[in-house]
Amino acid sequence: MVSGLLGIAIFVVIIFMSTLGSVLLVQFIVPKLSRGKRILVAALIGPALLLLPVTAVILVDNPSDALVGLFGVSIMGLVMSGIVGWPTAHFATKRLDRMTKFDLETFK
Repeated sequence: MVSGLLGIAIFVVIIFMSTLGSVLLVQFIVPKLSRGKRILVAALIGPALLLLPVTAVILVDNPSDALVGLFGVSIMGLVMSGIVGWPTAHFATKRLDRMTKFDLETFK
């Protein structure tokens, strides 16, 4: 039981870090998007990067049941995006916007 909870906690931390990286990636690639769109893109990209290897294994392992497996992975990705990805992307994007805003007080 403890090892299962520890595994889940480690997975949540990995999703958190992946979402933080996707916030930076979205900021560098498409900085002209509105804040809401950047949050949405970052919240979806973070968990999706972790689910790509799982998707590859599903497609290679059993191609006849790949549709059911891909449906399960997509539902899992949406749940992870909603629970871990969105709050992380929201607060990190808001903080990053505040930090990258040009301020004249710096040069006084």
